[in-house]
Amino acid sequence: MAYTLMTGAVGFLGRYVLRDLLLAEVPVAVLVRDSKSESAQQRVETVMSRWDNEVGRALPRPVLLRGDIDLPNLGLGTDDLDWVRQNCDALFHSAAKVTFNADTPEEDLWDTNVRGTENVVALCRTAGIGQLHHVSTAFVCGLRPGPILESELDLGQEYGNNYEKSKVAAEKIVHAAQDLDSVTIYRPAIIVGDSQTGYTTTFHGFYLPLRITHTLLSRVQLFDVSDIDLLDRLGLDGTERKNVVPVDWVSAMMTYLITHPQLHGQTYHLTSSTGVACRLMQDAFLAAVRTSAEQGSYDGPVSIDLESLAQLEETFISQLEVYRSHWRNDPTFDVRNTLAAVGLLPCPEIDRTMLDILSQYAIRTNFGWPRPKAVTADFDVGQHLHRVVSTQASPPTPAGEIRCVGLQVNGSGGGQWHLRFNRNGLIAVEPGLTADCVSIYYLNSNTFVALAQGRFTAEEAIATGRVVAFGPPFRSEELMQIV
Repeated sequence: MAYTLMTGAVGFLGRYVLRDLLLAEVPVAVLVRDSKSESAQQRVETVMSRWDNEVGRALPRPVLLRGDIDLPNLGLGTDDLDWVRQNCDALFHSAAKVTFNADTPEEDLWDTNVRGTENVVALCRTAGIGQLHHVSTAFVCGLRPGPILESELDLGQEYGNNYEKSKVAAEKIVHAAQDLDSVTIYRPAIIVGDSQTGYTTTFHGFYLPLRITHTLLSRVQLFDVSDIDLLDRLGLDGTERKNVVPVDWVSAMMTYLITHPQLHGQTYHLTSSTGVACRLMQDAFLAAVRTSAEQGSYDGPVSIDLESLAQLEETFISQLEVYRSHWRNDPTFDVRNTLAAVGLLPCPEIDRTMLDILSQYAIRTNFGWPRPKAVTADFDVGQHLHRVVSTQASPPTPAGEIRCVGLQVNGSGGGQWHLRFNRNGLIAVEPGLTADCVSIYYLNSNTFVALAQGRFTAEEAIATGRVVAFGPPFRSEELMQIV
């Protein structure tokens, strides 16, 4: 059973692709590092618990590998590197540092976006991974006016910021990896929140004028800024169009392309055919802020003098100035590869209704602050399995007398393992499901806990559909030995 290894799985786009691949029953392993406040396991569980709630059922958990793309071999230890070598045939690389601030130093982006990509390509070679899926950006075109072809990359263009420059350098590294079986490149436009819910975890770029406007309008009376013109502050006339795409559509496109091998090996522009006018975005931003104020979240002063208002507007302009290059008129993008591959999944129009959904979500969630609390599973199935192994003394077993059984526990604290039994019981637990598993047991974490607590037997769990077993013969004593 071949796994797809993912980087960036707990990032904004990555968490959607992770969800969609799991729903498509693609075996997934994720490379995640500990953060300052959360363990890698907590970061993954926080993402997955949200998807459980949204989808309405317990989803499979990916195999978790602790690592860091900034390090050689992506920071993987010897055992994890061996596991990748034996079990992974594809790598989806979306981890990147994203900032559109024109003043961000080049070196701040190079370690992750460029050298991190070098490390990813090197790992593919070391581990024998033949398929590489690389997330770039449509804006590798820099300041070129277009139309921009999917076949083009470095034409000597100028760049609006160092992020664009770093992504061109990363793409060059990927294009040079001729020894891989296939290299597929995805170039999304400006990714914004979910088209249905507005959900997002990042509030830069597209959201910055909204955020600054909300801050400004929360400090002055609404009538004082009733004629505010954000576009004028940015030096725009309102007819400029931004190429904006919702994250759920981008993820659906990537998942379709990943799961259809005959479509690999191309570069795909994941862009809107029309874009959205800056004037429409401004109108939606102002309306969302005013609606927020009318609903009672406005906490500005009773009055404000003109001098104070002028100071606020000066601050507003200076805040937006650092992102001026991001708010230029976007070029047109050629999408012939994308249309030929997945023309059945057109990008939804970013109309006023969707802009309202995106804006209202950002304001309602206070632009992601405070951050949601990390989720820790109440019961960790993996830790439980390793405790079972450590408490069972087992004499050496001749080859041929070991039986391998797969276990997939969906939901909080779950995961995928292959379990090795001899005549005396469980002797080894290793991550992932493998081809040598003669049987595979599927259940959710609530059922696993109930079995561990003796609330019903393995036979009862099978009979009531709480456990599904594939690949006879089913041995109830094995299931009870692991709980």
